[in-house]
Amino acid sequence: MAVWLFVERKIIPGTQEEVVELLRELRSKAVRQQGFVSGRTLVDMYSPAIVMTVTQWADIASWEAWSKNPDRLETTRRMDPYVQGRAVVRLWRDDVDRPLDD
Repeated sequence: MAVWLFVERKIIPGTQEEVVELLRELRSKAVRQQGFVSGRTLVDMYSPAIVMTVTQWADIASWEAWSKNPDRLETTRRMDPYVQGRAVVRLWRDDVDRPLDD
């Protein structure tokens, strides 16, 4: 079952270039991971300090493996000085994949 990962970050104004570059680096590493399907980075139209990364994974196990990957953790750590607060991470599945007892 495919899953979608949404990560919302509020970045320090004036650091968007640095963050976008790190997000591109992160995505270039993610595309080489088993189970990666697609990804993109979105910037809020009215609040450009809010950046959303959306990735699709073939299954939860693929995402969980990537979430623990040392390359991912290092790149994310390098982004920390530019981010206000903690990133909001949400994992979604398609409604058609829901168990019948939901």
